[in-house]
Amino acid sequence: MNSKVVITMLTICILATTIVTEPQTASILSDSSENPCSGAYLDKVVYNVINGGESEEVLSLQVGYIDVLDNTVDWVHKDTLDSDPDIGLYYQDSPGYGAITINCRDYPLNISGLRRAFAYAFDKVSVSSDIRDGQSIVHDSIVPRANGWCIEDDLPWHYYTSQPDIGNQILNNLGFAIDGGTGFRLAPNGSSFDIVVEYGVTGISQEIAETAVDALTLLHIDATTVLTSINALIAKIDNHEDYDMAFYGRLGSYNIDWLAYDYWSDYADVYLMNPSNFMNTSFDNWRDQLLYGTTYEDVFEAAAAMQRILHENVPIVVTYESRYLQAARVDDYSGYIEDYKWGVAGPWTNLKVHNNSGDAFGGTLTVGITEDIDTFNIFKIDERLEELITDNLCPFCTIQINDMMKGTEMKVRYIPDLLAESYRKGEE
Repeated sequence: MNSKVVITMLTICILATTIVTEPQTASILSDSSENPCSGAYLDKVVYNVINGGESEEVLSLQVGYIDVLDNTVDWVHKDTLDSDPDIGLYYQDSPGYGAITINCRDYPLNISGLRRAFAYAFDKVSVSSDIRDGQSIVHDSIVPRANGWCIEDDLPWHYYTSQPDIGNQILNNLGFAIDGGTGFRLAPNGSSFDIVVEYGVTGISQEIAETAVDALTLLHIDATTVLTSINALIAKIDNHEDYDMAFYGRLGSYNIDWLAYDYWSDYADVYLMNPSNFMNTSFDNWRDQLLYGTTYEDVFEAAAAMQRILHENVPIVVTYESRYLQAARVDDYSGYIEDYKWGVAGPWTNLKVHNNSGDAFGGTLTVGITEDIDTFNIFKIDERLEELITDNLCPFCTIQINDMMKGTEMKVRYIPDLLAESYRKGEE
């Protein structure tokens, strides 16, 4: 397929008709004054392939050759795009994050209060604003915000800012006395101890490790950083060898079953599993309900309870959740949707975006894509870009996979009509 080819999408008004007129297949949204499925407003969506790299993509957006990019934009372009009144910036939270993994097996880090005190003293705001330069958000839950099972906003407290007074009070109550000679804390059994924070690469990882040492110092704990090759560091954790704290990036997921394995007590000494060597009976008691619950409510109850237990016991400290930058022209169109999966160039934007001419209906939205696609056959697609386009090429219905509306966040999945019946019967 020639890179100059314009891929024109059939009108997506059919999608709106399917959602609105098929109540037996469409999930009903509650607590919403407006049905977010209403639309579509556009006549069509056109996909233009742009070769030449990111600079060419940004230029195409600036000159109006396209209305929106399908992919993220390097943060180096932020100030330039932000200064253009015809371009709006949008943010897409990542399902992954950077975290400090803590060895919960060895004394005294096997005392949850010590780990919790560290979480209170650690400055996540500083990491996102200074070290990450605004390219991330503060986050606590072990489940990333981009995951529909996350209860970040419902956690009973947060560790966002440095609060060493709370941390020191926790340690005082637990009997971590301060040695008058060294100025460092002793373990409750009277022994001296120190904490080593390991990291795998220089740069941001080193700065975050140093921030961890700063937090431990505020708690009067003897702490240092050590650079370990990333391969050696991961091997040490995978094999459950000795370490205190280790910073590295962790890939996220949009599902939730991993929660039942990554911190399960039975896996505290199993290769590749449970990197924190975490053991907690209360956590384990929710595992079967998470994995085998027969309703969404049952699974969500278990996922929420397990997140709260991990939040209190702190086997890891999430230091930041990455955020991606996207951009779109706002001079002709508004109503872009910041979808967790697709960002502002996905099916929800195609459904909701409308022109600014006074009559919301009509117009062509032009989406810039980075490469040609190999097939329009929904049974053969295996690439993200192919899925992005074919999701809009035939009538679709929506199936509820969890709360479709939580605040303003839409959690839905698109299923082709010809597959929807078998999917509803559990025969996907």
